[in-house]
Amino acid sequence: LNTTTELLDHGYKANDLLWVLDDPDTLMDQLQQRATLYDSLYGESLSKNDLVFSPETWLHHYEDLNQVLTEKNHLLFKPWVTENTEPQTLSLKTQTTTDIRQEIMLQSTQANETGQNSVLTPLVKRIQKAKQRGELIFLPTHSLGGVHRYKEMLQEAGIHIAVCQESPLWETSPQLQMFRKGGITVWTYVAKPTPPAQGGFFPYLSTWIIPEADIFGRRTRRGTSSGKKQGFKTTLSDLEPGGFVVHIDHGVGVFDGLTRLNVRGAEQDYLRLKYQDDDTFFLPVHRINQIQTYTVFKGKEPKLDKLGGTAWQSKKTKVKQAVVAMAQDLLALYAKRELIRRPPFSAPDQNYYAFESNFAFVPTPDQAKATEEVLKDLQSDQPMDRLICGDVGFGKTEVAMRASMMAVLGNKQVGILAPTTVLAQQHYLSFKERFREFPIKVEVISRFRTTKEVKKTLADTLEGKVDILVGTHRLISDDVDFKDLGLLIIDEEQRFGVKAKEKLKRLRAKVDVLVMSATPIPRTLQMGFFGVRDLSLIETPPPDRRAIRTSIVQFDDDIIREAVLRELNRNGQVFFVHNRVRSIYATSDYLKQLLPEARVGVAHGQMPERDLEEMMLKFMNHEINVLLCTTIIETGIDVPSANTMFIDHAEDFGLSQLYQLRGRIGRSQARAFCYLMIPGKTTQLTPIARKRLEVLNRFSDLGAGFKVAQHDLELRGAGDLLGRNQHGHVASVGYDLYAELLKEAVENLKGKVNI
Repeated sequence: LNTTTELLDHGYKANDLLWVLDDPDTLMDQLQQRATLYDSLYGESLSKNDLVFSPETWLHHYEDLNQVLTEKNHLLFKPWVTENTEPQTLSLKTQTTTDIRQEIMLQSTQANETGQNSVLTPLVKRIQKAKQRGELIFLPTHSLGGVHRYKEMLQEAGIHIAVCQESPLWETSPQLQMFRKGGITVWTYVAKPTPPAQGGFFPYLSTWIIPEADIFGRRTRRGTSSGKKQGFKTTLSDLEPGGFVVHIDHGVGVFDGLTRLNVRGAEQDYLRLKYQDDDTFFLPVHRINQIQTYTVFKGKEPKLDKLGGTAWQSKKTKVKQAVVAMAQDLLALYAKRELIRRPPFSAPDQNYYAFESNFAFVPTPDQAKATEEVLKDLQSDQPMDRLICGDVGFGKTEVAMRASMMAVLGNKQVGILAPTTVLAQQHYLSFKERFREFPIKVEVISRFRTTKEVKKTLADTLEGKVDILVGTHRLISDDVDFKDLGLLIIDEEQRFGVKAKEKLKRLRAKVDVLVMSATPIPRTLQMGFFGVRDLSLIETPPPDRRAIRTSIVQFDDDIIREAVLRELNRNGQVFFVHNRVRSIYATSDYLKQLLPEARVGVAHGQMPERDLEEMMLKFMNHEINVLLCTTIIETGIDVPSANTMFIDHAEDFGLSQLYQLRGRIGRSQARAFCYLMIPGKTTQLTPIARKRLEVLNRFSDLGAGFKVAQHDLELRGAGDLLGRNQHGHVASVGYDLYAELLKEAVENLKGKVNI
C-alpha cells in the first residue's frame, strides 16, 4: 500500500493501477494474525510503561486490503473457487503434457526390439488429434537449431509446421483466432529468454504448449565461463614484462609493462613498448589487438626494430613475398585432398534429432559450432579431415558421438581409435551408454577382451553386425576389416607411432576422419592454422569447473605427506605418477611408510591385463585412495574424486604429456592441486625442460590446452611443414605474425577475400 502512494506521487492515476493478489484468502488470514500479534505486543508494552507507537501509525490494517478488493481494479489468483458465488471467474484448468515423453520412451524401447525407427509417433498422434479438434499446438525451443529440428522431423511425418516470432498465447484471444484462420495447427518459435518450465493444454484457449523437455527429456543447461576465451587474439595475461612482442606497424619490441597517462585531459592505461635505441612507444590498452607475442624461434632472441624507420616495412614485404611460394606448396597438399570425392551423407533426420536430444546437457556454444561444422563436412562430397581441439572434459566426445550417429544412419560403420587400453575401454562404455536407446551395436577390441571374444567381434564387424568398433592400435592391424567403414575417429593422434600414422594416412584417402585432442602435435596444429586441415576449437569449460593449481616443487617428504593427507581428509584420492617400472614398487614401499593412513595401489602397462583392470576398478570404486602409476593413466581414466596429483621427475616429460596427465584431475567442483616434482635445484635442468615446466605452470587456466599446444610448437619447432629456407623469415617477424601472413596468402590463393 505504501508503494501505491509512491506511484500516485509520480503521476499515476489510482484507476490506472491493477492489483494482483496471489491466494488472497491466505493473505487476509496472515494479515489478521499479524495485526492481532502486534496489538497484543502493544498492550504488553503499555503495561510496562514503555514508549511505543500504536500499530495503526505504522501498519496498514487488513481492512485496507478489503477496501482494495471492493473499490480498486484487481485480479485474484485462487487455487479453487465456489462457482455459485463467484461468477466472474476464468478457469485455467490445464492438462499436463509430460505423458508425451513417457510414451516416446516406451516407443523407443519397442523400436530397439523391433528395429523400427519412428520414435516420435506419440507426438505425431497428439498433433493429429489436436488438428481434428481445431486446437493449436505451440512448440517453444531453446534456439534456431531447435526450430530447424522440429521442421525437419514433423515435415517427414507429413505435418506442416510454421515459425512465429513468439507465442501468441499471451496475446488477446482475437489474435489466437487469426492464427486459427490461417489454417496452421503447429507453430514453433524460439522462446526468450528461456522456454516455459512446464507445458500443458489450456482448454479455455484450445491451445497446447509443449516444451522440449516433454518431448526429448529435461536437459541441464551448462554454465558458460566468465573468464577470457583463449584464441588468436592477444590479451594482457599473454604479455610478460621483458617479453618480446610484434607491433603490426612498428615491428619487434619489448613489452615494458603498463602505465597510466593523462593525454589531453583524459586518463587511460597504456602498454609501454621499448624499441631500438631505448625508444618508447605507448599503445592504448584498447588497441592491444595490434600486437602479438613474439615466439622466440629455436632459442634465438630477435633484433629490436627502430621506431619510425622503414626497415620493418621492407622486412615484412620480403616475408609476404616468401610466404606465397610456401602457400603454393600447402595448396598442392590441399588440392590432392580436394580431388577426392565420396557420396555425401543425408541431412539429419528425426532419428538423428532424437539421438541429439537425449544429450543430458544443453551444448555449449563451442560444442554446437563444432557439431555444425562436422555435420556440414559429412554432407559435402569431400571426405572430412577435421581436428577438434578442446580441453579434457570440454565435450569433444559428444561431438564425435553425433558424427557417429550420422555415419551409422548413412549405413556406414565407425571405427574409434584410442592410444591406450584404458581410454579404449572408457570410450566403449561411454558410447554404449549413449547409444543404449537405439538399435546400434557398439563393441571393443583390446587387451581386456579374451582372444575368443576379439575373434567373434572381428567376424561380426566384417559381416556388418557391429556398427561402432572401439580399439587401440589393434584396430588398424592387417587382420581387422570392416564391411563398410565410413568414419574413423582418432583420439590423441600424437600418441601413435610412425607406422600407425602411415596406416592412418592411407585410410584418410578413403574415409572421413575426425581427430580429437587437447594438445595437438605441432604439425597437426600447423595444418589447422593454414587451412590444410579443418580445425574446430571447443574452449567453453563445463559449469563449476575450476582451474588446477599447479606448483613446481623439489621432491620433499613433508610436502608429499601434507598434500596427500589434505586430499584424504576431504575424502578425495591421489595420483602419484612415477614413470619407471623398475623402481615403481620401491616407490610404493616408500609411500606406504610415509603414509600409513593411505591405501596405496600400483598400476603400470607391464602388468597382466586382468590385474591392471582390477587395480583401475579398485581406484574408481574408492577401494584404494592413492594410485601409484606410470603414464598409463595419461588418457582415459575419469575419477572425479581424484583431485591431487604428483608427477615425479616432471622434467623428463613432454609438454603435451604433462598437460594430459594434469587433465586427469580437476574434473569436479573441488579445487585440484598438481605438483610437478623435480630433483635437486632447477639449475640442473636443461633449458628446454625448464621452459616446459614454466609454460605448464603459467597456463593453468581452463581451456589452456590450445595455448600449451602453441608453446609446444615453439619448443619443438614447426616440423616438416616449414621448409628450411623459411626459417630466416620466421625469425625476422616472429612465428605468430609469419603464421598469420601465411594463412592470408593461402586464403588469397584459394580465392577468399579478406575484409
